[in-house]
Amino acid sequence: MSDYELGFELNEYYTDPKLSQEDYKYAFYQLFNELYMWWATIANYSIIVIYDNGNNKLITTQLGIEKEKIKLTNKKWLYYHHNHTIKAIIWATPNIDVFKKFIHNIIINSTVKKLEKLISMKDLSSYLVKKYDKYFTKKKNISDKDYTF
Repeated sequence: MSDYELGFELNEYYTDPKLSQEDYKYAFYQLFNELYMWWATIANYSIIVIYDNGNNKLITTQLGIEKEKIKLTNKKWLYYHHNHTIKAIIWATPNIDVFKKFIHNIIINSTVKKLEKLISMKDLSSYLVKKYDKYFTKKKNISDKDYTF
C-alpha cells in the first residue's frame, strides 16, 4: 500500500527518532491493515463496552437509516452508561484522519520491541481493548465512561 492509497503523505506524521522513515512506514501500514476493518465497524454506529471483570462486548446497530442508527446507538449508549458493571465505553468517529492519528500514536508511544510485538499479534484489537486506558483517549461524548480513538 502506497502513501497515495492511504490518502495522505506519511512524511507529515513521521516524527519518531527511534525508527527510520522506512520502519515507520512499515509499522504504520501493518497496524493500519490489521485494525482498519475493526475500526470501521466501530465507527459505523457501534460501541465496545468493557465490564468490570475485564470482559468486553461489541454493541452494533445494524438496521435503519442514519438518523435511526444514531438514535438507537445513543439509547444503547445511555443504557450502558447507567449500568454499574460497565467501566468503559469505546467509540469511534467515522473520520479516517482520527484513525490514522490513532495508529501514529501507537507507534510513537511504543518502544521498538513493543511495536514489533504489536505488529506480530494475532488479535491486536482484543489486546488494545484490554489495555484501553493506555491506547484510547478519555473523551466524554455521552457518558463519563467514554474513550475514543
